[in-house]
Order: sequence, then structure tokens, then C-alpha cells
Amino acid sequence: MERSDLSWIHLGWDGRVADYVSDYPVDIRLSMTAKRMLSVDKMIWPRSAAFLQLLKTNEDLGRNWTLNLYPHSSVVSELPSTTAVRISCLASQTEIDPERFYPASGGEEEVIILGYEVADIWLLSGVMNIVYSEEDRVAWPQFVSVLNENHLFDDPRLAIEFAEVLDDEVTEHAPFVVLQVAVLAS
Repeated sequence: MERSDLSWIHLGWDGRVADYVSDYPVDIRLSMTAKRMLSVDKMIWPRSAAFLQLLKTNEDLGRNWTLNLYPHSSVVSELPSTTAVRISCLASQTEIDPERFYPASGGEEEVIILGYEVADIWLLSGVMNIVYSEEDRVAWPQFVSVLNENHLFDDPRLAIEFAEVLDDEVTEHAPFVVLQVAVLAS
């Protein structure tokens, strides 16, 4: 699913609750039909207790301090009840300030791409954590109808289009960026 004509910067690895089923309110999400809600947004797909403990106790593991991400999956993948999630952004997005994000090296691990998220630069989801009215859903059928079972975009180009719409519609969170959400392949 990764598009070879798009370049990605791997921001790092996060530790999310394994086998998570979201109970987040339905009125905030864009699609009402998605089976799961997986997101870079910690309010939608929370961090695991083991990952939170790791953040609290291990300050010397070379993590990305802005987003509390780790540069290598090995630190995260060994935690109990935790899914190691790789978060990447489009390299062409000028909203990503390298001084703040300290991109992780690597990306050699084999991953399964869950989809593409649209979020603000603090990882608040624009797909799942904005109160959408029925009128919004009706006005944007080209976006609502293409969200996958994880409530993410399968096509990064549609995610880019949606980010542009949100930049105009939800200015208090602009700019929105496109993020690739992936997990380690088993």
C-alpha cells in the first residue's frame, strides 16, 4: 500500500494498547461505518500502560521528545500488551519542522500499513477527533466513503486532499499533515 512516488520521514515508534476496541463517541468521527478506530491520536487509540511506564522511567533511550516516540521498534515491540506503531509523515510537508521532530533513522523493519491519518502537528486526529455534523458527512462523501476498516485513508492522495479541506475548515488546528500509520509485520 505504500506509494513509491511519495517519500516518508519515519518520526518514530509509539506503543499503543494491543487489540484495542475504541469506545470513543461516534459523533466526533467522520465515518459511522468503520469497524475500528486506530489513530495517531492518543485519545482515540491510547498508549499502553507498559509504554507509559517506559516513558516515565527511561529518559535515556534516545526518544523523540516532542512526540515521545522511540527511534527503533525493538524498544517498543518487547513491551507486554503493546502494539508497536510506526508513525511517518510525508517528506514534502513543510509544516513538519525538523528542529522539533528529530526524525528517526531506519525504516528497514517490515511493516503493515494500516492507513493514512490526517492530524494537526500535535497528533490530534482530523479524521476522528473533530465533532462532525451530519451535514459535514453529507458534504464530503468523497472522503467518508473511502475510509478503511481502521477509519484511515487507504490512499495517501485522498488524505492530502482532506488535509487541505481541514486547513480551510478547522483553522484553529491548521496546518494538518498526512501521517502514515503502520505496525510491525508478524
